[in-house]
Amino acid sequence: MTADLGIDSLDDKQFADEVNRLNKEVANGMDNYVRLPEKDGFVILRFLPKLKNKPFFVACRVHRLGVYPNSKTVFCTRKLTPTPRGPKWIPTQQDHDCPICVKYNALWEQTKKMTNMNEIEKVKTLARSIKPAERYYYNVIVRQQLNTKTKTLETNVGPKIYSCPKQVHEIVMQSITGSEVSGRRKLGDIANTVTGRDFRLVKQIKGGAYPDYGQSSFEDVSPLGTEEQVKSWVTSYHDLEAIPIMLGIDEIRKILANFLDGDAEKAEGVNAAAPAASKSATSKVESKVDDDLDGVLDSDWDTALKNIGVQ
Repeated sequence: MTADLGIDSLDDKQFADEVNRLNKEVANGMDNYVRLPEKDGFVILRFLPKLKNKPFFVACRVHRLGVYPNSKTVFCTRKLTPTPRGPKWIPTQQDHDCPICVKYNALWEQTKKMTNMNEIEKVKTLARSIKPAERYYYNVIVRQQLNTKTKTLETNVGPKIYSCPKQVHEIVMQSITGSEVSGRRKLGDIANTVTGRDFRLVKQIKGGAYPDYGQSSFEDVSPLGTEEQVKSWVTSYHDLEAIPIMLGIDEIRKILANFLDGDAEKAEGVNAAAPAASKSATSKVESKVDDDLDGVLDSDWDTALKNIGVQ
């Protein structure tokens, strides 16, 4: 009967090439990012210099709805914006605020009007489950890593994207400017090609589950690399601004509604297990690179530091 309708059966062998292609895309996307130790350990990174007319880092917030592997990650539409009271996460347009942030704030306001402690805790738990988390993206070189395919030790690998939590971002910023509160001394331009410093990213699992990076710190002054290496790296930066994939407000509302209805499977967000591969900035940078690097690197930290927001 199906033959009369022109229906053909699916042969899994027909789709083997397509499966391989998709697997390679995911693998390549993940390979663009710094791999951290699964448990306690450390990685030595070098933050790459800021390029002229390009950000040193890109800041964003994400909402992770649900529990892995069914969790969905949605980039928050609020932007880190300079205000008279310092940088704040605010809507780019008042009528296009992030629906998840609106709900998150409303839930906490709701608890102020409640009296039943059990019900208050339920609402607080729901609020925490949609809480925005800050992420900061940097271009870095990994000084040493194990190649999982060849099982060989590689050095000076990159540029890679370091997806940085707020705790580490604060360490980086405070190390540049100095901080009386944390006691960190001012190191200045930690990304300078000659007088910059490698960064020892230390990961410790505390409380049985959550990673802590508080022991991370910068090493002694050292050169970034040879002139040939530096030229190669600065022409291969990842386009950090292309990483956050912004969904439409209506789509975010739908994802949130499905999550609140208890059906995380319907929340069609961006899966956190497969970060998007960023575009290379090679074509934009190569035209600026001649015999020296002064035309590419941005050493005007006084200007750059005005845009740093550590809350």
